[in-house]
Amino acid sequence: MSYIGNKPATNFETVQKQISTSNSGTTITLDRAVTSVQDILLTIDAVVQSYDNYSVSGTTLTVGGTLNNNRVEILYVGRTMQSVDPTDDSVSASKIKTDAVTTAKVQNDAITVDKLNLISTSSVPSLEAKGDGGSQDGYIQLNCSQNSHGVKLKSPPHSANQSYTLTLPSTAPATDKILQTNSSGVLSFVDAPSGAYGFLGKTTISSSTATVEFTGISASNIRVVFQNVGTDNSSGTNIRVQLGDSSSYRSGADTYKAAHQYNQLDSASGGNEQESSTSMRLVDNIGNTAGGNLGGYLDVFGFSDSSTYMWGNFALAHQRKAGGYYSKRGGCWFNMDFAADRIKFFLSSGGDFTEGEFLLYEYKEA
Repeated sequence: MSYIGNKPATNFETVQKQISTSNSGTTITLDRAVTSVQDILLTIDAVVQSYDNYSVSGTTLTVGGTLNNNRVEILYVGRTMQSVDPTDDSVSASKIKTDAVTTAKVQNDAITVDKLNLISTSSVPSLEAKGDGGSQDGYIQLNCSQNSHGVKLKSPPHSANQSYTLTLPSTAPATDKILQTNSSGVLSFVDAPSGAYGFLGKTTISSSTATVEFTGISASNIRVVFQNVGTDNSSGTNIRVQLGDSSSYRSGADTYKAAHQYNQLDSASGGNEQESSTSMRLVDNIGNTAGGNLGGYLDVFGFSDSSTYMWGNFALAHQRKAGGYYSKRGGCWFNMDFAADRIKFFLSSGGDFTEGEFLLYEYKEA
């Protein structure tokens, strides 16, 4: 509904004053209309006038006597003129309502470096970049000087279920150093590894297992190293190899072919042999000699390429159950017609691997 009289003020306002020194008669024209004598405080020649000594009507002030260039001061105490600015330093923190300052009231880019003093505690980070609650993971962006380019540091996806800390090195960086982490995420600057092989993974035989396999391999050229591999087959068994992708291992006839040259280390015997089968035989007649009895490597080239054929070579040393210590080397050929991403080793005549290590490397050109 409408107000009767002057609408009350709802903001910080300053009391307005009117001064008249050139006057005569009994009336003065007010700067603004009022409705009651109580809307103004009247002083004539420094004497405050009683309410019953004057009257008002709109913008006309009528006094009880005759004016003759008297100093008349009028304070508009009932209706001020909407000056909304409080005086400097007049509003304390306790006068601002909790949660009164909302996002909409903060101007974009208004928070400067002088207003930021981020402090971390043992349980709360000084800055947290949140995800959107849907599919977008949290990240921070570091811009160039003109803010036209930027690089992002992004969280792993929710599906990874990861919560870890990376701690920067305590030493300064140096030329040709790379970052390396320990199991706690503490980073350090170390020398870049030399050589043509990069380590991809390792399987250590701590309990009997029928197969050893590496999956998710994206390297084009790989090397598998065998260290002290042994079996529990008391009558001798063969170690064989198959390659595959995420669907299956290839095992069709004549998929794998190998040519071996072997020498018996403790005698002059030796010879050559070939085979073509649904899996490739690395060694035959390996027994359960304590301490492991196979060492060496297998190379496969074009492993993750979508080519029809892959090639490889191997060099191995082992003890045969039938007797004698043998070294064996040769070349191999794989009819795949797809990009492989896994390799499997198993025993074709029964038994389990019982000891040793299988190490996987990627061959890198210098």
